[in-house]
Amino acid sequence: MGALEALKPGKSKEVTIIVNGREKSVPKGEITFNELIQLAFDDPPTGEFICFTVAYRKGPSPNQSGTLSDGEAIKVKKGMIFDVKYTDKA
Repeated sequence: MGALEALKPGKSKEVTIIVNGREKSVPKGEITFNELIQLAFDDPPTGEFICFTVAYRKGPSPNQSGTLSDGEAIKVKKGMIFDVKYTDKA
């Protein structure tokens, strides 16, 4: 089950994170690269040449800052900050 799926009623263990400057409540645990894209953009851009970049800071030790690649996940921490950007390499 992904982090966003766990937001259904009855799941109370949530933490607040910041994604592209906006507060988001997500279930405690791990969040994936793709889930962060869904949180960052109401309608994520698509296309053959779209490339996403996810950077984070204020994360749990020992990796308090870094980047995520497609297919990766990271444990979230209250107040953790994510910057999700995309480029069109067309």
